[in-house]
Amino acid sequence: MTAARRIKAAGTAARIAFLTVSEDDRHVAEAVGIGATGYILKGVSADRLRQILRGVSRGEAHFSPAVARHVLEIMRPGAQAEKRPIDELTRREE
Repeated sequence: MTAARRIKAAGTAARIAFLTVSEDDRHVAEAVGIGATGYILKGVSADRLRQILRGVSRGEAHFSPAVARHVLEIMRPGAQAEKRPIDELTRREE
């Protein structure tokens, strides 16, 4: 996230894509807030990754299907109000 912020601030990249293992709502929201146009989960094939990155470089947005579902949930009206503090705990913390 720090690198993406620096890249965005420097204006050295037209588009930013994340390649990550995280499906965490906070990470997705933060990436979108930074201006990411791609959020790709690791495990994608090399061929598919090349296709996605070419699309992102042309201005197409790409969010892995599981992540897209999270984005829609985050953007749903009232989604934030429904969360309870206990929902933020990991299983171990519970």
